[in-house]
Amino acid sequence: MSALPFVLFVIIATVVVSSLLSALVIHDAWAQYRSDANALDRPTRAILQWADTHCPWCAPA
Repeated sequence: MSALPFVLFVIIATVVVSSLLSALVIHDAWAQYRSDANALDRPTRAILQWADTHCPWCAPA
């Protein structure tokens, strides 16, 4: 019996879980950055506004 299917499953599961965790960390960091947006200058607020309309996963929660 070959261990190849199990090894492939473990590799794919590891990639999927790490990708989801990375997306969660990025989303939380973006939310923290957005919460400090009131203290930022006008160009930075414009960039954040652009990101809200063009980046669906960056929208405020």
